[in-house]
Amino acid sequence: MVSDILELTLPDIVLPPVAVALDGCQDEENVYITWAASPANDVLGYRTFRKPAGDEEWQSLLPTCYFLFFSPWYLF
Repeated sequence: MVSDILELTLPDIVLPPVAVALDGCQDEENVYITWAASPANDVLGYRTFRKPAGDEEWQSLLPTCYFLFFSPWYLF
């Protein structure tokens, strides 16, 4: 007796690598940050946060920038 073949799709539980090669600079009005985009094919974009001096909590830059789709730079 032979059983039927059962095919399963396992969930992707491996996190993609974090952004690397972070760098930043500023001018009189703006701060610019850059990073190397993730090579993972399941990264949709990046969520960015900031914490002004003296604040205790990080602030999401949403909704002004929901995801930075494959664009490894941001201006705020």
